[in-house]
Amino acid sequence: MTKRRCENWLLTYRDYILPRTDAPESYVFWSGIFTLSSAVRRRIWIPKKYLGLWSCYPYLYVMFVGPPGARKTTTIDNGSRVLLDQVDGIKSGPSVFTKEAIIEKLQQATDASMYLVVGEFSDIFQKAGKDRGGIYEFFTSMFDGSMNYEAATKSHGTAFLEKPCINFFSATTPGWITDNMPEGVITGGFASRVIFVYEDGPRLNKMFFDDVVGPFAELEKDLLLDLIHISKELAGEFSFSDDGLKAAKEWSERPNPQHLMKNDKLGGYLNRKKTHVAKLAQIHSIATKDELVITAEDWAFGVHAIETTEPGLEKIFTGVGKNRYTTEIDKIVSFVRTMNFFTKGVVPRSEVIRSFMHSAEPRMLNDLLQFAVDAKMLMCKERYEKGDKEFDFWVPEFQAEVKI
Repeated sequence: MTKRRCENWLLTYRDYILPRTDAPESYVFWSGIFTLSSAVRRRIWIPKKYLGLWSCYPYLYVMFVGPPGARKTTTIDNGSRVLLDQVDGIKSGPSVFTKEAIIEKLQQATDASMYLVVGEFSDIFQKAGKDRGGIYEFFTSMFDGSMNYEAATKSHGTAFLEKPCINFFSATTPGWITDNMPEGVITGGFASRVIFVYEDGPRLNKMFFDDVVGPFAELEKDLLLDLIHISKELAGEFSFSDDGLKAAKEWSERPNPQHLMKNDKLGGYLNRKKTHVAKLAQIHSIATKDELVITAEDWAFGVHAIETTEPGLEKIFTGVGKNRYTTEIDKIVSFVRTMNFFTKGVVPRSEVIRSFMHSAEPRMLNDLLQFAVDAKMLMCKERYEKGDKEFDFWVPEFQAEVKI
């Protein structure tokens, strides 16, 4: 086989993207993972020999969650898609995001596979009309793609897909999930199959990158050549090294953390967590070597990668099925955190009120601010300005940094 140019494809991808963007590092990290999963599709897998009645393929559903301007789609558009669109044999999804259009694209692919990037998850539902539930059911069926899929289409009659495979990426906001995603979708079904990656906003307060110098053209060439190699040459079943199998068995038998088990919204995620880890271990393996052997290092990567997303899950799903003001409190706290970050100073109450005047009545806004202070989500200090009482707010983690 051709010698690899990148010692670790994911690290090279990080070095290619991260210096030239203010996007959160986690978004760069997961866009690299998504790129590799899209390249290998169903060509590699962990066989039933290890898993019993099922085989595990490394295709993924990934969703970035954050406020507007958090660089959710920018990262995937300028990283993953730039590379994937240059690799023959890897099909991208349709530009019109309807179930019928996706099925027809899958029919056109020789292996019934594609990667689908939907910049705003809500775009799918705008086309779906009343069939919102059908969208969730469709993507759930595609994720479980060990079976053949049959569906009726308007233009081509009955469509038959043999073991279809979709690598799916999208992005949305916590507010959209709270307002539009049914609780049943969160606790099981579709959402349990998605890796949600949450960030509060950009990583840097930086707009211009003309001062960044690096061998980016060379890195892109190395990444592309290795991606072509991975997509064409790697195929077949994985085996485990002795230490890899030992590590996987020991980890899979551990109980889930109590604080996650107490959250009824995370039951579906916890039930499918082992599947996510097995997929990610395969991705790490192909990022570093051609030999289809999962080592203890590969498995540890999978565990670490998925567990880094867990702190964000409660932030994403906390408002689902609950009082809508839970989401407003989170938005207020996020706003204060962002202002602390950019200005290195406190945020006056008057500025918070002006920014959220359309979210709630003035009395309710005061109650929400007081709740956030009582819950230690925000810190507050009273001061007087020209004889009038004013309050300043900041998040606890900026205690030492803001001008108080």
